[in-house]
Amino acid sequence: EWNVLNKTAEAIKDLERALHFEDDSPAVLRELSYSYFLSGITNEAYDTAARGIKHAQPGAERAGLRMVRCEISRAKRDYQKALEDVEKAITEHPDAAEWYLTRSALQQQLGLKKERIKGLDEGFKQTGSGLVEAEWIDALIDGGKGETALAKIEAELQDARVQSSWLIRRGKARLALKQKEEAKADLEAALAELNQRIA
Repeated sequence: EWNVLNKTAEAIKDLERALHFEDDSPAVLRELSYSYFLSGITNEAYDTAARGIKHAQPGAERAGLRMVRCEISRAKRDYQKALEDVEKAITEHPDAAEWYLTRSALQQQLGLKKERIKGLDEGFKQTGSGLVEAEWIDALIDGGKGETALAKIEAELQDARVQSSWLIRRGKARLALKQKEEAKADLEAALAELNQRIA
């Protein structure tokens, strides 16, 4: 741990020196902000990211800086500010699948069930990411849309070679729909498959 902190301190010094030559470089400001963040200097990290956003080109560059600032706000438990940054980042650069997952986690934290479902649906259509689709199905279950989720899960189970994660999802969906025996059977089947893979 000391070694990581020591390297981060060295990186901060190097990046601060680099700013003397390129004082408004978004790339340097992004790396410096992230290094401050890793060192626990969160206010400095936030301000540096904000400065980078001001000087960044619209699109991927500015969106990347917004995501750094989003993670800083998230660490400070300012989930609303973090959500605002990830929303703007996705608008500017809509192809990064992991950003939809970050937004989903923040919306879940803030209890925004409808917005979470809608955002993940849009994210899956935009990126085609299987991870975003799985998160969307989880959001449907959490948002009381068990029937819709169940139909999607059945389709995935027909094609999935490894079924345990989808069986667990189906179990959750069935539990939400008060189908307790079927849910139990799904969870037992998932457990059996997991045990077989471990053995």
